[in-house]
Amino acid sequence: MIDSLFNRTHNENWIKGIPASMGIALGKAFVLKPELFFVVENGDKNYDKELEKNKLLLAIESVKHEYIESIAKINVESTELATILQSELMILEDEYFLSTIESHISTNTSAAKAVYEEFEKNKTLLKQAENQIFRDRITELDNIEKKILKNILNKQTIPELEQNSIVVAQSISPTDFLWYVDNNINALVTEAGGITSHLAILANSYRIPAIMGVSNATKNIADGDYLIVDAYDGLVIINPNEEIVELYRQKIHQISEHINSLGKLINLPSITKDKVKIQLWCNANSKNDLNTALINKAEGIGLVRTETYILKHNKFPEEEEQFEIYRDIANICYPLPVTFRAFDIGSDKFIDNLLKKEENPALGLRGIRYLLSRKDIFQIQIRSILRASANKNIRFMLPMITTLSEVTESKQLIDEVKNELRANNTPFDNDMKIGVMIETPAAALISYELAKLVDFFSIGTNDLIQYVLAADRTNEFLSDYFNSIHISIIRLIKHITDSAKKYKIPVAVCGELASHPSFTEILIGLGVDELSVAPPLLLEIKERITNSKYKHCKKLVDKLLKNPNEYDFI
Repeated sequence: MIDSLFNRTHNENWIKGIPASMGIALGKAFVLKPELFFVVENGDKNYDKELEKNKLLLAIESVKHEYIESIAKINVESTELATILQSELMILEDEYFLSTIESHISTNTSAAKAVYEEFEKNKTLLKQAENQIFRDRITELDNIEKKILKNILNKQTIPELEQNSIVVAQSISPTDFLWYVDNNINALVTEAGGITSHLAILANSYRIPAIMGVSNATKNIADGDYLIVDAYDGLVIINPNEEIVELYRQKIHQISEHINSLGKLINLPSITKDKVKIQLWCNANSKNDLNTALINKAEGIGLVRTETYILKHNKFPEEEEQFEIYRDIANICYPLPVTFRAFDIGSDKFIDNLLKKEENPALGLRGIRYLLSRKDIFQIQIRSILRASANKNIRFMLPMITTLSEVTESKQLIDEVKNELRANNTPFDNDMKIGVMIETPAAALISYELAKLVDFFSIGTNDLIQYVLAADRTNEFLSDYFNSIHISIIRLIKHITDSAKKYKIPVAVCGELASHPSFTEILIGLGVDELSVAPPLLLEIKERITNSKYKHCKKLVDKLLKNPNEYDFI
Protein backbone atom coordinates (compact mmCIF):
# COMPACT_ATOMS: atom_id res chain seq x y z
CA MET A 1 0.00 0.00 0.00
CA ILE A 2 2.76 2.40 0.96
CA ASP A 3 4.69 2.02 -2.30
CA SER A 4 1.62 2.81 -4.41
CA LEU A 5 0.84 5.69 -2.10
CA PHE A 6 4.20 7.30 -2.76
CA ASN A 7 3.88 6.74 -6.49
CA ARG A 8 0.93 9.12 -6.34
CA THR A 9 2.52 11.66 -3.97
CA HIS A 10 5.95 12.48 -5.32
CA ASN A 11 6.31 15.62 -3.20
CA GLU A 12 6.02 13.94 0.18
CA ASN A 13 9.13 14.35 2.34
CA TRP A 14 10.06 10.96 3.75
CA ILE A 15 13.15 9.28 5.17
CA LYS A 16 13.91 5.68 6.06
CA GLY A 17 15.57 3.85 8.93
CA ILE A 18 15.59 0.49 10.73
CA PRO A 19 12.24 -0.68 12.20
CA ALA A 20 13.16 -1.34 15.84
CA SER A 21 9.76 -1.52 17.57
CA MET A 22 6.67 -2.11 15.45
CA GLY A 23 3.71 0.24 15.30
CA ILE A 24 2.40 3.42 13.68
CA ALA A 25 2.22 6.85 15.32
CA LEU A 26 1.17 10.35 14.27
CA GLY A 27 2.20 13.49 16.11
CA LYS A 28 4.40 16.57 16.40
CA ALA A 29 8.16 16.21 16.45
CA PHE A 30 10.07 17.06 19.60
CA VAL A 31 13.64 17.35 18.31
CA LEU A 32 16.55 16.97 20.70
CA LYS A 33 19.42 18.71 18.95
CA PRO A 34 22.87 17.20 19.56
CA GLU A 35 24.40 18.75 22.65
CA LEU A 36 27.86 20.28 22.34
CA PHE A 37 29.92 20.91 25.45
CA PHE A 38 32.73 23.39 24.91
CA VAL A 39 34.94 23.01 27.96
CA VAL A 40 37.46 25.86 27.79
CA GLU A 41 40.36 25.90 30.24
CA ASN A 42 42.22 28.95 31.45
CA GLY A 43 45.83 27.78 31.47
CA ASP A 44 46.85 30.43 33.98
CA LYS A 45 44.11 29.60 36.46
CA ASN A 46 44.82 27.56 39.57
CA TYR A 47 41.80 25.38 40.21
CA ASP A 48 40.80 24.40 43.73
CA LYS A 49 41.44 20.67 43.45
CA GLU A 50 39.19 19.71 46.37
CA LEU A 51 36.35 21.89 45.06
CA GLU A 52 36.62 20.35 41.57
CA LYS A 53 36.75 16.81 42.98
CA ASN A 54 33.68 17.60 45.06
CA LYS A 55 31.87 18.85 41.93
CA LEU A 56 32.76 15.57 40.24
CA LEU A 57 31.58 13.38 43.11
CA LEU A 58 28.31 15.31 43.51
CA ALA A 59 27.63 15.04 39.77
CA ILE A 60 28.32 11.30 39.71
CA GLU A 61 26.15 10.71 42.78
CA SER A 62 23.32 12.65 41.16
CA VAL A 63 23.52 10.56 37.97
CA LYS A 64 23.81 7.33 39.98
CA HIS A 65 20.68 8.30 41.92
CA GLU A 66 18.85 8.81 38.60
CA TYR A 67 19.78 5.28 37.50
CA ILE A 68 18.92 3.71 40.87
CA GLU A 69 15.48 5.37 40.82
CA SER A 70 14.82 4.08 37.30
CA ILE A 71 15.95 0.55 38.21
CA ALA A 72 13.64 0.54 41.22
CA LYS A 73 10.76 1.60 39.01
CA ILE A 74 11.10 -1.16 36.42
CA ASN A 75 12.74 -3.96 38.42
CA VAL A 76 9.43 -5.62 39.20
CA GLU A 77 8.33 -5.53 35.57
CA SER A 78 11.36 -7.03 33.85
CA THR A 79 14.77 -8.24 34.91
CA GLU A 80 16.04 -7.55 31.40
CA LEU A 81 15.13 -3.87 31.54
CA ALA A 82 16.77 -3.54 34.94
CA THR A 83 19.88 -5.23 33.53
CA ILE A 84 20.15 -2.59 30.80
CA LEU A 85 20.22 0.21 33.36
CA GLN A 86 22.46 -1.77 35.70
CA SER A 87 25.11 -2.10 32.98
CA GLU A 88 25.37 1.68 32.67
CA LEU A 89 25.28 2.20 36.44
CA MET A 90 28.31 -0.09 36.68
CA ILE A 91 30.33 2.43 34.65
CA LEU A 92 29.53 5.11 37.22
CA GLU A 93 30.56 2.75 40.02
CA ASP A 94 33.88 1.82 38.42
CA GLU A 95 36.48 2.98 40.94
CA TYR A 96 39.35 2.89 38.45
CA PHE A 97 37.41 5.09 36.03
CA LEU A 98 36.67 7.59 38.81
CA SER A 99 40.25 7.65 40.09
CA THR A 100 41.54 8.31 36.56
CA ILE A 101 39.28 11.38 36.25
CA GLU A 102 40.40 12.55 39.71
CA SER A 103 44.03 12.21 38.65
CA HIS A 104 43.33 14.65 35.80
CA ILE A 105 41.93 17.12 38.32
CA SER A 106 45.10 16.77 40.39
CA THR A 107 47.08 18.19 37.44
CA ASN A 108 45.22 21.53 37.70
CA THR A 109 42.29 20.59 35.46
CA SER A 110 38.64 21.48 36.08
CA ALA A 111 36.16 18.70 36.83
CA ALA A 112 34.32 19.32 33.54
CA LYS A 113 37.53 19.21 31.49
CA ALA A 114 38.71 16.05 33.30
CA VAL A 115 35.41 14.27 32.61
CA TYR A 116 35.42 15.38 28.98
CA GLU A 117 39.01 14.28 28.36
CA GLU A 118 38.66 10.86 29.98
CA PHE A 119 35.37 9.99 28.29
CA GLU A 120 36.52 11.20 24.89
CA LYS A 121 39.76 9.21 25.22
CA ASN A 122 37.82 6.03 25.98
CA LYS A 123 35.30 6.61 23.18
CA THR A 124 38.14 7.11 20.70
CA LEU A 125 39.72 3.82 21.76
CA LEU A 126 36.40 1.98 21.44
CA LYS A 127 35.72 3.42 17.98
CA GLN A 128 39.00 1.95 16.75
CA ALA A 129 38.00 -1.55 17.93
CA GLU A 130 35.15 -1.78 15.36
CA ASN A 131 32.95 -4.43 16.93
CA GLN A 132 29.43 -4.38 18.28
CA ILE A 133 30.16 -4.63 21.98
CA PHE A 134 32.39 -1.59 21.87
CA ARG A 135 30.01 0.37 19.66
CA ASP A 136 27.32 -0.21 22.26
CA ARG A 137 29.71 1.01 24.93
CA ILE A 138 30.40 4.21 22.95
CA THR A 139 26.71 5.12 23.10
CA GLU A 140 26.58 4.32 26.81
CA LEU A 141 29.67 6.39 27.54
CA ASP A 142 28.34 9.29 25.50
CA ASN A 143 25.04 9.31 27.40
CA ILE A 144 26.76 9.12 30.79
CA GLU A 145 29.33 11.80 29.88
CA LYS A 146 26.58 14.24 28.95
CA LYS A 147 24.68 13.55 32.16
CA ILE A 148 27.76 14.18 34.32
CA LEU A 149 28.72 17.35 32.40
CA LYS A 150 25.18 18.71 32.69
CA ASN A 151 25.41 18.33 36.45
CA ILE A 152 28.88 19.89 36.74
CA LEU A 153 28.04 22.81 34.42
CA ASN A 154 24.54 23.32 35.91
CA LYS A 155 22.84 22.71 32.57
CA GLN A 156 20.15 20.41 33.91
CA THR A 157 16.92 21.25 32.12
CA ILE A 158 13.56 19.53 32.03
CA PRO A 159 12.06 19.76 28.53
CA GLU A 160 8.50 20.95 28.04
CA LEU A 161 6.97 18.03 26.22
CA GLU A 162 3.49 17.96 24.74
CA GLN A 163 1.59 14.72 25.20
CA ASN A 164 1.79 12.34 22.22
CA SER A 165 4.97 13.96 20.92
CA ILE A 166 7.36 12.03 18.70
CA VAL A 167 10.89 12.31 20.09
CA VAL A 168 13.61 12.75 17.47
CA ALA A 169 17.22 12.51 18.69
CA GLN A 170 20.72 11.33 17.88
CA SER A 171 20.31 8.90 20.76
CA ILE A 172 18.83 8.97 24.23
CA SER A 173 19.78 7.16 27.40
CA PRO A 174 17.57 4.45 28.93
CA THR A 175 16.77 6.68 31.93
CA ASP A 176 15.73 9.54 29.64
CA PHE A 177 13.59 7.10 27.63
CA LEU A 178 11.73 6.10 30.79
CA TRP A 179 11.10 9.79 31.56
CA TYR A 180 9.60 10.25 28.08
CA VAL A 181 7.43 7.16 28.56
CA ASP A 182 6.08 8.69 31.78
CA ASN A 183 5.22 11.79 29.74
CA ASN A 184 3.31 9.78 27.12
CA ILE A 185 5.49 10.00 24.04
CA ASN A 186 3.93 8.60 20.89
CA ALA A 187 7.01 7.28 19.08
CA LEU A 188 10.79 7.49 18.86
CA VAL A 189 13.12 8.29 15.94
CA THR A 190 16.90 8.16 16.45
CA GLU A 191 20.00 8.49 14.32
CA ALA A 192 21.95 5.88 16.29
CA GLY A 193 21.01 2.37 17.33
CA GLY A 194 19.67 -0.77 15.75
CA ILE A 195 17.31 -3.66 16.40
CA THR A 196 19.41 -5.10 19.24
CA SER A 197 20.31 -1.86 20.99
CA HIS A 198 19.25 -1.23 24.59
CA LEU A 199 16.87 1.46 23.36
CA ALA A 200 15.18 -0.92 20.91
CA ILE A 201 14.64 -3.47 23.69
CA LEU A 202 13.09 -0.78 25.91
CA ALA A 203 10.87 0.54 23.10
CA ASN A 204 9.57 -2.98 22.39
CA SER A 205 8.92 -3.59 26.08
CA TYR A 206 6.80 -0.45 26.35
CA ARG A 207 5.18 -0.93 22.91
CA ILE A 208 6.51 2.43 21.69
CA PRO A 209 6.89 2.54 17.87
CA ALA A 210 10.56 3.22 17.13
CA ILE A 211 12.72 3.69 14.05
CA MET A 212 16.49 3.83 14.46
CA GLY A 213 19.49 4.41 12.23
CA VAL A 214 17.75 7.38 10.53
CA SER A 215 20.59 9.41 9.02
CA ASN A 216 20.51 13.14 9.84
CA ALA A 217 17.10 12.89 11.50
CA THR A 218 17.79 15.89 13.77
CA LYS A 219 18.78 17.97 10.73
CA ASN A 220 15.99 16.91 8.39
CA ILE A 221 13.21 17.16 10.98
CA ALA A 222 12.37 20.47 12.64
CA ASP A 223 10.81 20.93 16.07
CA GLY A 224 7.03 20.96 15.64
CA ASP A 225 6.97 19.19 12.27
CA TYR A 226 4.02 16.86 11.94
CA LEU A 227 5.28 13.28 11.53
CA ILE A 228 3.98 9.89 10.60
CA VAL A 229 6.18 7.12 12.03
CA ASP A 230 5.54 3.82 10.25
CA ALA A 231 7.69 1.42 12.26
CA TYR A 232 6.51 -1.53 10.20
CA ASP A 233 8.24 -0.20 7.07
CA GLY A 234 10.90 1.93 8.82
CA LEU A 235 9.40 5.08 7.28
CA VAL A 236 9.23 8.63 8.69
CA ILE A 237 6.98 11.00 6.71
CA ILE A 238 7.55 14.71 7.42
CA ASN A 239 4.60 17.13 7.18
CA PRO A 240 2.42 14.80 5.08
CA ASN A 241 -0.62 16.08 3.22
CA GLU A 242 -4.10 15.37 4.56
CA GLU A 243 -4.64 12.45 2.16
CA ILE A 244 -1.62 10.61 3.57
CA VAL A 245 -2.67 11.41 7.16
CA GLU A 246 -6.16 10.09 6.57
CA LEU A 247 -4.86 6.90 4.96
CA TYR A 248 -2.64 6.25 7.98
CA ARG A 249 -5.47 7.00 10.41
CA GLN A 250 -7.46 4.33 8.59
CA LYS A 251 -4.51 1.97 8.76
CA ILE A 252 -4.17 2.51 12.53
CA HIS A 253 -7.89 1.80 12.92
CA GLN A 254 -7.59 -1.35 10.79
CA ILE A 255 -4.60 -2.57 12.82
CA SER A 256 -6.48 -1.94 16.08
CA GLU A 257 -9.53 -3.87 14.83
CA HIS A 258 -7.27 -6.63 13.59
CA ILE A 259 -5.51 -6.95 16.97
CA ASN A 260 -8.87 -7.06 18.77
CA SER A 261 -10.11 -9.75 16.38
CA LEU A 262 -7.15 -12.00 17.13
CA GLY A 263 -8.63 -12.85 20.53
CA LYS A 264 -10.85 -15.49 18.91
CA LEU A 265 -7.71 -17.45 18.00
CA ILE A 266 -6.58 -18.00 21.59
CA ASN A 267 -8.31 -21.36 22.01
CA LEU A 268 -7.76 -22.58 18.45
CA PRO A 269 -4.90 -24.95 17.58
CA SER A 270 -2.06 -23.71 15.35
CA ILE A 271 -2.82 -25.96 12.39
CA THR A 272 -2.66 -25.11 8.70
CA LYS A 273 -5.77 -25.38 6.54
CA ASP A 274 -4.57 -28.74 5.26
CA LYS A 275 -4.16 -30.05 8.84
CA VAL A 276 -0.37 -29.78 9.34
CA LYS A 277 0.46 -29.04 12.97
CA ILE A 278 2.96 -26.23 13.70
CA GLN A 279 3.98 -25.95 17.35
CA LEU A 280 3.68 -22.31 18.47
CA TRP A 281 5.85 -21.42 21.44
CA CYS A 282 7.08 -18.20 23.03
CA ASN A 283 10.44 -16.74 23.99
CA ALA A 284 10.45 -15.41 27.55
CA ASN A 285 12.79 -12.94 29.25
CA SER A 286 10.60 -11.92 32.18
CA LYS A 287 7.56 -12.90 34.25
CA ASN A 288 5.50 -10.55 32.09
CA ASP A 289 6.53 -12.58 29.04
CA LEU A 290 5.55 -15.81 30.79
CA ASN A 291 2.15 -14.38 31.74
CA THR A 292 1.51 -13.12 28.19
CA ALA A 293 2.53 -16.50 26.78
CA LEU A 294 0.18 -18.38 29.10
CA ILE A 295 -2.75 -15.97 28.57
CA ASN A 296 -2.42 -16.40 24.81
CA LYS A 297 -2.19 -20.20 25.16
CA ALA A 298 1.36 -20.74 23.94
CA GLU A 299 2.17 -24.45 23.62
CA GLY A 300 5.53 -24.10 25.35
CA ILE A 301 8.43 -21.77 26.08
CA GLY A 302 10.99 -22.15 23.31
CA LEU A 303 13.73 -19.99 24.80
CA VAL A 304 14.61 -18.78 28.28
CA ARG A 305 17.87 -16.82 28.22
CA THR A 306 19.47 -17.89 31.50
CA GLU A 307 22.32 -15.37 31.16
CA THR A 308 19.84 -12.59 31.98
CA TYR A 309 20.45 -13.27 35.66
CA ILE A 310 24.24 -12.96 35.24
CA LEU A 311 23.92 -9.69 33.36
CA LYS A 312 21.64 -8.28 36.03
CA HIS A 313 23.92 -9.04 39.00
CA ASN A 314 27.30 -9.10 37.25
CA LYS A 315 28.01 -12.49 38.78
CA PHE A 316 27.16 -16.15 38.29
CA PRO A 317 24.25 -17.18 40.53
CA GLU A 318 24.92 -19.85 43.15
CA GLU A 319 23.44 -23.30 42.58
CA GLU A 320 20.55 -22.88 44.98
CA GLU A 321 19.59 -19.53 43.48
CA GLN A 322 19.67 -20.98 39.95
CA PHE A 323 17.67 -24.02 41.02
CA GLU A 324 14.92 -21.84 42.51
CA ILE A 325 14.74 -19.64 39.38
CA TYR A 326 14.50 -22.61 37.00
CA ARG A 327 12.09 -24.54 39.25
CA ASP A 328 9.75 -21.54 39.62
CA ILE A 329 9.60 -20.93 35.86
CA ALA A 330 9.00 -24.63 35.17
CA ASN A 331 6.27 -24.74 37.83
CA ILE A 332 4.53 -21.63 36.47
CA CYS A 333 4.43 -23.17 32.99
CA TYR A 334 3.65 -26.79 33.96
CA PRO A 335 2.69 -28.96 32.13
CA LEU A 336 3.97 -26.95 29.16
CA PRO A 337 7.59 -27.63 28.15
CA VAL A 338 10.20 -24.95 28.97
CA THR A 339 13.50 -24.64 27.08
CA PHE A 340 16.39 -23.25 29.12
CA ARG A 341 19.40 -22.20 27.08
CA ALA A 342 22.74 -22.66 28.85
CA PHE A 343 24.54 -19.42 29.72
CA ASP A 344 25.25 -17.65 26.43
CA ILE A 345 27.70 -14.96 27.43
CA GLY A 346 30.39 -13.26 25.43
CA SER A 347 30.08 -11.18 22.24
CA ASP A 348 27.38 -8.53 22.86
CA LYS A 349 26.66 -9.96 26.34
CA PHE A 350 29.80 -8.75 28.05
CA ILE A 351 30.32 -8.89 31.80
CA ASP A 352 32.94 -6.80 33.53
CA ASN A 353 35.32 -8.75 35.77
CA LEU A 354 33.98 -12.11 34.52
CA LEU A 355 35.19 -12.11 30.93
CA LYS A 356 38.41 -11.01 29.34
CA LYS A 357 38.17 -8.29 26.71
CA GLU A 358 38.76 -9.72 23.25
CA GLU A 359 39.68 -8.02 19.98
CA ASN A 360 36.78 -9.68 18.16
CA PRO A 361 34.42 -11.12 20.79
CA ALA A 362 31.72 -12.11 18.27
CA LEU A 363 34.25 -14.69 17.05
CA GLY A 364 35.78 -15.33 20.44
CA LEU A 365 35.23 -17.22 23.67
CA ARG A 366 31.44 -17.13 23.78
CA GLY A 367 28.56 -19.51 24.40
CA ILE A 368 29.53 -23.18 24.68
CA ARG A 369 33.23 -22.35 24.23
CA TYR A 370 33.21 -20.32 27.42
CA LEU A 371 31.20 -22.91 29.32
CA LEU A 372 33.55 -25.75 28.39
CA SER A 373 36.52 -23.60 29.41
CA ARG A 374 34.81 -23.10 32.81
CA LYS A 375 33.37 -26.52 33.56
CA ASP A 376 32.97 -25.59 37.21
CA ILE A 377 30.41 -22.93 36.23
CA PHE A 378 28.80 -25.17 33.61
CA GLN A 379 28.38 -28.11 36.01
CA ILE A 380 26.66 -25.90 38.58
CA GLN A 381 24.14 -24.80 35.96
CA ILE A 382 23.62 -28.36 34.73
CA ARG A 383 23.03 -29.56 38.30
CA SER A 384 20.52 -26.72 38.90
CA ILE A 385 18.67 -27.46 35.66
CA LEU A 386 18.49 -31.20 36.38
CA ARG A 387 17.26 -30.65 39.93
CA ALA A 388 14.54 -28.34 38.57
CA SER A 389 13.53 -30.95 35.95
CA ALA A 390 11.80 -33.32 38.36
CA ASN A 391 8.37 -32.53 36.85
CA LYS A 392 9.69 -33.55 33.42
CA ASN A 393 8.79 -30.38 31.51
CA ILE A 394 12.31 -28.94 31.05
CA ARG A 395 14.47 -29.03 27.92
CA PHE A 396 18.14 -27.92 27.95
CA MET A 397 19.78 -26.21 25.00
CA LEU A 398 23.47 -25.64 24.16
CA PRO A 399 24.40 -22.30 22.51
CA MET A 400 26.86 -21.40 19.74
CA ILE A 401 27.77 -24.94 18.70
CA THR A 402 30.42 -25.30 15.98
CA THR A 403 31.80 -28.83 16.50
CA LEU A 404 30.52 -32.32 17.33
CA SER A 405 33.00 -32.58 20.21
CA GLU A 406 31.32 -29.61 21.97
CA VAL A 407 28.10 -31.60 22.07
CA THR A 408 29.66 -34.90 23.14
CA GLU A 409 31.73 -33.19 25.85
CA SER A 410 28.65 -31.34 27.15
CA LYS A 411 26.58 -34.53 27.20
CA GLN A 412 29.37 -36.28 29.10
CA LEU A 413 29.24 -33.53 31.75
CA ILE A 414 25.46 -33.90 31.96
CA ASP A 415 25.82 -37.67 32.48
CA GLU A 416 28.42 -37.10 35.21
CA VAL A 417 26.07 -34.74 37.06
CA LYS A 418 23.21 -37.23 36.67
CA ASN A 419 25.34 -39.89 38.35
CA GLU A 420 26.08 -37.51 41.25
CA LEU A 421 22.38 -36.77 41.71
CA ARG A 422 21.50 -40.48 41.63
CA ALA A 423 24.12 -41.17 44.27
CA ASN A 424 22.47 -38.53 46.48
CA ASN A 425 18.93 -39.74 45.73
CA THR A 426 18.07 -36.34 44.24
CA PRO A 427 15.07 -36.52 41.88
CA PHE A 428 15.49 -35.34 38.29
CA ASP A 429 14.28 -36.14 34.77
CA ASN A 430 16.62 -38.82 33.47
CA ASP A 431 15.16 -38.36 29.97
CA MET A 432 15.45 -34.56 29.89
CA LYS A 433 15.76 -33.55 26.23
CA ILE A 434 19.04 -31.98 25.10
CA GLY A 435 19.09 -29.70 22.07
CA VAL A 436 21.45 -27.35 20.30
CA MET A 437 21.20 -23.86 18.88
CA ILE A 438 21.97 -23.81 15.17
CA GLU A 439 23.29 -20.29 14.81
CA THR A 440 26.68 -20.69 13.13
CA PRO A 441 27.36 -21.74 9.54
CA ALA A 442 29.45 -24.62 10.93
CA ALA A 443 26.54 -26.03 12.94
CA ALA A 444 24.21 -25.69 9.94
CA LEU A 445 26.62 -27.53 7.66
CA ILE A 446 27.18 -30.40 10.13
CA SER A 447 23.50 -30.57 11.15
CA TYR A 448 23.20 -34.10 9.71
CA GLU A 449 25.86 -35.33 12.16
CA LEU A 450 24.50 -33.19 15.02
CA ALA A 451 21.02 -34.67 14.58
CA LYS A 452 22.41 -38.06 15.63
CA LEU A 453 23.50 -36.61 19.00
CA VAL A 454 20.59 -34.46 20.21
CA ASP A 455 16.83 -34.43 20.73
CA PHE A 456 15.97 -31.17 18.96
CA PHE A 457 17.34 -28.22 16.99
CA SER A 458 16.55 -24.55 17.54
CA ILE A 459 17.66 -22.17 14.80
CA GLY A 460 18.90 -18.79 16.04
CA THR A 461 18.36 -16.77 12.89
CA ASN A 462 19.74 -13.52 14.36
CA ASP A 463 23.31 -14.81 14.64
CA LEU A 464 23.03 -17.23 11.72
CA ILE A 465 22.21 -14.42 9.28
CA GLN A 466 24.94 -12.21 10.73
CA TYR A 467 27.63 -14.88 10.43
CA VAL A 468 26.57 -16.15 7.00
CA LEU A 469 26.31 -12.69 5.43
CA ALA A 470 29.40 -11.36 7.26
CA ALA A 471 27.35 -8.28 8.14
CA ASP A 472 26.60 -6.65 11.47
CA ARG A 473 22.80 -6.59 11.71
CA THR A 474 22.87 -3.54 14.04
CA ASN A 475 24.83 -1.43 11.56
CA GLU A 476 22.46 1.09 9.94
CA PHE A 477 24.60 1.14 6.79
CA LEU A 478 23.87 -2.57 6.31
CA SER A 479 20.18 -2.45 7.22
CA ASP A 480 19.08 -3.68 3.78
CA TYR A 481 20.59 -7.09 4.58
CA PHE A 482 18.21 -7.48 7.49
CA ASN A 483 15.04 -6.18 5.90
CA SER A 484 14.71 -9.52 4.12
CA ILE A 485 15.85 -13.13 4.12
CA HIS A 486 18.82 -14.07 1.94
CA ILE A 487 18.68 -17.10 -0.36
CA SER A 488 21.75 -18.55 1.38
CA ILE A 489 19.82 -18.60 4.67
CA ILE A 490 16.87 -20.35 3.03
CA ARG A 491 19.17 -23.03 1.65
CA LEU A 492 20.85 -23.51 5.03
CA ILE A 493 17.52 -23.81 6.87
CA LYS A 494 16.36 -26.36 4.28
CA HIS A 495 19.54 -28.37 4.88
CA ILE A 496 18.96 -28.19 8.65
CA THR A 497 15.34 -29.36 8.47
CA ASP A 498 16.22 -32.16 6.02
CA SER A 499 18.96 -33.34 8.41
CA ALA A 500 16.58 -33.27 11.37
CA LYS A 501 13.86 -35.18 9.55
CA LYS A 502 16.34 -37.92 8.69
CA TYR A 503 16.67 -38.60 12.43
CA LYS A 504 13.10 -37.60 13.32
CA ILE A 505 13.96 -34.70 15.65
CA PRO A 506 11.95 -31.43 15.68
CA VAL A 507 13.32 -28.12 14.41
CA ALA A 508 12.35 -24.81 16.00
CA VAL A 509 13.13 -21.26 14.96
CA CYS A 510 13.54 -18.92 17.93
CA GLY A 511 15.21 -15.94 16.19
CA GLU A 512 13.54 -12.80 14.87
CA LEU A 513 12.34 -14.46 11.65
CA ALA A 514 9.93 -16.59 13.70
CA SER A 515 8.22 -13.42 14.97
CA HIS A 516 8.01 -11.83 11.51
CA PRO A 517 4.60 -12.61 9.94
CA SER A 518 5.97 -12.08 6.42
CA PHE A 519 8.17 -15.18 6.78
CA THR A 520 5.71 -17.56 8.46
CA GLU A 521 4.76 -19.32 5.22
CA ILE A 522 8.41 -19.62 4.15
CA LEU A 523 9.40 -21.21 7.47
CA ILE A 524 6.46 -23.64 7.26
CA GLY A 525 7.43 -24.53 3.70
CA LEU A 526 11.02 -25.13 4.79
CA GLY A 527 9.82 -27.84 7.16
CA VAL A 528 10.17 -26.01 10.48
CA ASP A 529 8.14 -27.78 13.18
CA GLU A 530 8.11 -25.14 15.93
CA LEU A 531 8.07 -21.34 15.94
CA SER A 532 9.09 -19.63 19.18
CA VAL A 533 8.01 -16.01 18.99
CA ALA A 534 7.84 -12.81 21.02
CA PRO A 535 4.73 -13.17 23.27
CA PRO A 536 2.84 -10.11 21.91
CA LEU A 537 3.07 -11.56 18.38
CA LEU A 538 1.89 -15.08 19.16
CA LEU A 539 -1.68 -14.58 17.93
CA GLU A 540 -0.49 -12.69 14.84
CA ILE A 541 1.70 -15.65 13.89
CA LYS A 542 -1.09 -18.10 14.73
CA GLU A 543 -3.36 -16.29 12.31
CA ARG A 544 -0.75 -16.67 9.55
CA ILE A 545 -0.44 -20.39 10.31
CA THR A 546 -4.19 -21.07 10.35
CA ASN A 547 -4.72 -19.12 7.11
CA SER A 548 -1.97 -20.96 5.24
CA LYS A 549 -1.76 -24.33 3.50
CA TYR A 550 1.32 -26.47 3.97
CA LYS A 551 1.22 -27.58 0.32
CA HIS A 552 1.17 -23.96 -0.83
CA CYS A 553 4.03 -23.05 1.55
CA LYS A 554 6.12 -25.95 0.26
CA LYS A 555 5.51 -24.95 -3.37
CA LEU A 556 6.49 -21.37 -2.53
CA VAL A 557 9.80 -22.53 -1.05
CA ASP A 558 10.47 -24.92 -3.95
CA LYS A 559 9.99 -22.06 -6.43
CA LEU A 560 12.12 -19.78 -4.30
CA LEU A 561 14.99 -22.26 -4.19
CA LYS A 562 14.87 -22.72 -7.96
CA ASN A 563 14.36 -19.08 -8.96
CA PRO A 564 15.52 -16.77 -6.12
CA ASN A 565 15.82 -13.71 -8.37
CA GLU A 566 12.06 -13.65 -8.95
CA TYR A 567 11.40 -12.67 -5.33
CA ASP A 568 11.98 -9.07 -4.28
CA PHE A 569 12.38 -9.88 -0.57
CA ILE A 570 15.63 -11.76 -1.17
